[in-house]
Amino acid sequence: MEMLPNKLLENVLDSLPIPVFYKDEKGLYLSCNSAFETFFGLSRELLAGKSVHDVFDRENARKFSEMDLKLYRNPGKQVYESRVLDSKGQLHDVMFHKATFLHPQGGVAGIVGAVLDTTELKATERKLTGATTSFNRIFDSIPDLLSVVDSSLRIIYSNWQGGHDYVAEDIRSHHPYCYDAYYPGQGKPCDPCHLLEVFRTGKPLITEKHNPRIGYQEIHAFPVCDESGTVIMAAEYIRNITARREAEHALRQANHLLEALINASPLAIVAFDTDVRLTLWNTAAESMFDWKKEEVLSKPYPIIPEDRIEEVRNNIRLMHEGEVCRSLETRRKRKDGSLVDVSLSTAVMSGPDGAVIGYMSIMSDITERKRAVQALRESEERFRRIFEEDEDAALILTPRTFSIVDANAAAARLYGYSKKELRKHTPALFLEREEFKRFGETFAMTDDEASSRSKWCRIDRLDVVEKSGNRVATSVRGRMFISQGTPYLYCTFRDITEKLNIREERKRFEEKLIQANKMSALGTLASGIAHEINNPNNYIMSSTQFLHEAWKDIEWVLLEYGKENGDYSLGGLPDAEAIAVIPQLLTSLEEGSVRIKNIVENLKSFARQEKQPYSGTVDVNMAIKAALNLLGNQIHTYTDSFVCELDEGVPHVPGSLQQIEQVIINLTMNALQALPYKRCGVQISTFHDTTANQVVIKVRDQGKGIPPDMLRRIMEPFYTTKQDMGGTGLGLSICYSIVKKHQGTIDCESIPDRGTVFSVRLPVAGALS
Repeated sequence: MEMLPNKLLENVLDSLPIPVFYKDEKGLYLSCNSAFETFFGLSRELLAGKSVHDVFDRENARKFSEMDLKLYRNPGKQVYESRVLDSKGQLHDVMFHKATFLHPQGGVAGIVGAVLDTTELKATERKLTGATTSFNRIFDSIPDLLSVVDSSLRIIYSNWQGGHDYVAEDIRSHHPYCYDAYYPGQGKPCDPCHLLEVFRTGKPLITEKHNPRIGYQEIHAFPVCDESGTVIMAAEYIRNITARREAEHALRQANHLLEALINASPLAIVAFDTDVRLTLWNTAAESMFDWKKEEVLSKPYPIIPEDRIEEVRNNIRLMHEGEVCRSLETRRKRKDGSLVDVSLSTAVMSGPDGAVIGYMSIMSDITERKRAVQALRESEERFRRIFEEDEDAALILTPRTFSIVDANAAAARLYGYSKKELRKHTPALFLEREEFKRFGETFAMTDDEASSRSKWCRIDRLDVVEKSGNRVATSVRGRMFISQGTPYLYCTFRDITEKLNIREERKRFEEKLIQANKMSALGTLASGIAHEINNPNNYIMSSTQFLHEAWKDIEWVLLEYGKENGDYSLGGLPDAEAIAVIPQLLTSLEEGSVRIKNIVENLKSFARQEKQPYSGTVDVNMAIKAALNLLGNQIHTYTDSFVCELDEGVPHVPGSLQQIEQVIINLTMNALQALPYKRCGVQISTFHDTTANQVVIKVRDQGKGIPPDMLRRIMEPFYTTKQDMGGTGLGLSICYSIVKKHQGTIDCESIPDRGTVFSVRLPVAGALS
């Protein structure tokens, strides 16, 4: 193909409306067309031989030079965008379209390029982008799903709202099928499909669906048509109606519940229209008035007595005037004509427009309540009489502050304050600080406790100071009671001064009895130990000690005599044996005299009265051993079978060694004296009951036992089963008193002709605290 003549080529290029230029292989401009001259304001003569650095600013020249170099190295075509100044100095968006041209021999001869002005195009694109952005913002702000699909059900646009944000971004961007996006894994259109129906009919429709991920949805689908009316797309507006469905379900449930509540209510609930015809009659109304629902619905209100008709009319008039009919006590009529006392509350029922459509009444049978109120009134009158006539001081107080609400005449008389003075104060008026603190700690309680506690609480002793300054010992009892819904504390204060005096006198009397019983026990034992103390024990002890000292000299004399005279006998024993035995005999004699001394000392200790009997702790095993030491002769007299099994690990108990020893002596003597034969045995044992934290002493005998009718009375003072043996009936009574003072227990089990077991339980030291 022949090359076009230069002039012809120039004319062709000048006819083009876009700037065109061409360069040689060195990047120097060869020429340009007239559009280029006009756009850049540079003639082709001036342009020829110049580089981009001579024509454009530094930044563009560097960029254009780099682009030319790339094109020279990679011949072909090149397109890129830039911004340049025109001949008037205005900035334009342009697009360079460049290509290489070749020498006839085949090498790159240069570059030809066209400059396309894209300024208006860019402006249009920006406007279009802004409009699209505004459109998207509008539809993205809609909280429900709005989408458009084509005839193949591919999503062309969607705002992905209404809970559909679970669709992944990479799925959204590829225009997925609606069923793949909204129902992953389904793989085919829904059956039925509302969008296919719109494409088929060309008509909008409204339907509901359930999406497992979102819930119930209301769908508005409508066609999108072209100018000819052909449906080309379908749009859908989907709203989540799960909350509405749940509300409707809740409303139905509420209606069912309301109906159930009305019928389950113990109160009669009835409703009637403006013509006073019944529209509602619940189960309680049937029970209260004996009319069945079928007998009264849509019929005139049958339960109004004739003398109450005007009352009903007046109530209706007042309710229309805005007043409320609440808790009106009146009467209504049963089916048999009898009257029932009721508490009546009535409300107006209004329709949607606010007009009155009827009335609803709730009634409770207050017949029993009215009787109860009357009974309560009579009870309060009786309580007031009892309260005022009580010989003990009685107070009614508030449970938290202990303010005195009321006081009886005895309180005013005994403490010297008037009722008016007492009502202005708390019991601190007549109780010292520590005593009032004890009072508060005993009866303090919260409001909830005050409403629920009704048991009696007590303080065995509380000292009251009368107005005159006289101190009175009292015992206090108190309990909560409720009056008209308000809790109060009721307390009585009983003067126990005389009772305490009697108790102290009895205590002193019992101590005397205990001492007397000791002496009686000593008298019983005296015959058994007389032979042990009738010799001058001190003489024996001193003589024995002298003989021990003298034996040393005597032994030397005897040894010397044997050396000189040979073997001889002494007291019937050979001299060597006698010299070995005599020191042993002297030792036994001394030990016997010491034993006599210990027995005498134990008797003295047992008979000695303690000054503070309960201030120490007692080794129970030691007390038993001391008692058995005293009873040794009696034991040998009554039985050949005496067993003592003591748990050496038992802890000490608080109390008196002498008194516990006395209990052991009494119980052991009783057991010995109950034995019918000497071959019958007695056993005494101890052990520690770790569960109850008590030391247990058991005394068992194989005696005659105690008949059941006597067993119930053996602890009574002066009751004895051994009158023929000189019994006083005080031994077990005193044992019981001693054990009780040690805060322990004593029990007896007996089987006639088989024996008796006495069990004494004493708390371990420290357990009481």
